[in-house]
Amino acid sequence: MPQAGSEGGRKILELKAVDLVRDGRQVLSGISWTVRSGENWVVLGRNGSGKSSLLEIVAGYLWATSGTVEVLGEIYGRTDLSFHRRKFGWVAPWILKRFRPWERVSDAIAAGTEALVEPGREPSRAVLAAARKQLSFLGCLELENRLCGSLSTGELMKVALARARVASPRLLILDEPFASLDMGARFDLYRILKKIAAARGGPCILMVTHHLEEIRPFFTHALLLRKGRIFAAGPRRKVLKPGTLKKIFDLDVAPSRSKS
Repeated sequence: MPQAGSEGGRKILELKAVDLVRDGRQVLSGISWTVRSGENWVVLGRNGSGKSSLLEIVAGYLWATSGTVEVLGEIYGRTDLSFHRRKFGWVAPWILKRFRPWERVSDAIAAGTEALVEPGREPSRAVLAAARKQLSFLGCLELENRLCGSLSTGELMKVALARARVASPRLLILDEPFASLDMGARFDLYRILKKIAAARGGPCILMVTHHLEEIRPFFTHALLLRKGRIFAAGPRRKVLKPGTLKKIFDLDVAPSRSKS
């Protein structure tokens, strides 16, 4: 079976022969994939190819039907996932709907720490300082005291990123983060992700997409899924070739050459 990954830095995650069956349907088949430190991966494929399901397995939100899942040194089935997930940051459009309209931005970000704020209690100064630091890093400190219900979709996405980063995760998982964003918000998010990728000691980034223009130069590797199987995987420049992409999407396409 195909093995996706590369030789190099410390192992971040390793999947071996992972299958996923849901409601009698084979969603993923024979997935073997290794990600190492210093790599940022994009997971690409048509709708229904199993992209989001794959990363939900990595994050422990879906349980593989068979195979082995090891993430950040822990083998699933032998570790406390409720604690282990604190090492991840997760961002997806559906998360934006979880923010309460009356909630202050700083409080919403503070809830992303492992010391979750209890109902009716204010977050500690240290936690609020960490939230403020993330907003400053992302260039949106002016949102700190706004209410979530007053924010645009693009601003809420920044809050979601700040929340995902506030506990200094080693793995940042992005599930189609550009969905529902207008052009201005998309380019703003490109800039922010570039900054996150360039930050020293930053997390490994895994991103699901099916849009080539969202694959920015800081993504070093690509994994292409077709009908729940790995079709190609490895360094981006070797994988994202017109011939390969044509087979994935059944179209004549060319990879993005954006320099931003």
